[in-house]
Amino acid sequence: MNLSQSRGLISFLQEGAGKRAVAGYEDGSVRVFDLKSGQMVHQVTDDSEGAVSPVINVAVQKDDALVIFGSTDGKAKLFNTYNGKLVGSLNCEVSEATVDGAASHADHTVEAVTFCPQMPNIAVTATLAGHIIMWDVSSKTVRHTLSQGCGSSHLAWHPQEPVLFSAGLDGTVRSFDVRSGEPLAKFTGHRQSILSFSISNDGSTLLTASDDGTARVFNLS
Repeated sequence: MNLSQSRGLISFLQEGAGKRAVAGYEDGSVRVFDLKSGQMVHQVTDDSEGAVSPVINVAVQKDDALVIFGSTDGKAKLFNTYNGKLVGSLNCEVSEATVDGAASHADHTVEAVTFCPQMPNIAVTATLAGHIIMWDVSSKTVRHTLSQGCGSSHLAWHPQEPVLFSAGLDGTVRSFDVRSGEPLAKFTGHRQSILSFSISNDGSTLLTASDDGTARVFNLS
């Protein structure tokens, strides 16, 4: 299987069932590959506005029916993995009037996208401008808009609860209740941006890795 069929593979993810893979590219395309045959099944590129933007991140819904991908143009797109058709576009740019402290010159690149495992009809996008938006997938409408004051580099979920964790470029991991949009906790101690983090399968431990050269372990119990 050759994933580098076009310029700049940026994001790669295997679907939950393990039969297909989704890849996002610098040329703005997203492709679905059959892992057994190695063949490309679908390709989608949204050029409806006359230009395409690099795909930064991709995520797959729990039942593998939908893919969400975020781009540098401040938008996230949804497409059906079975027929390869775009089914929605989500504008992730938040104006200063909507969220206090949002800078008009901010980078609205959609750096992270994800679906809630416990509530698959909820998708979340996070931008480098610091805005986290929780979406209703069916209606393509906003449920909650949050501002964490800095860009987000990574999103992940608690394994048993609809609780979202966001890694901030300020060195802090924050958790939110996706149902209410309310902030729950902050995990601090890093001096620079958090590059990645992982949550244990039982939901008891958070492990972070930072640009300050350290890793930290937090107790979630």
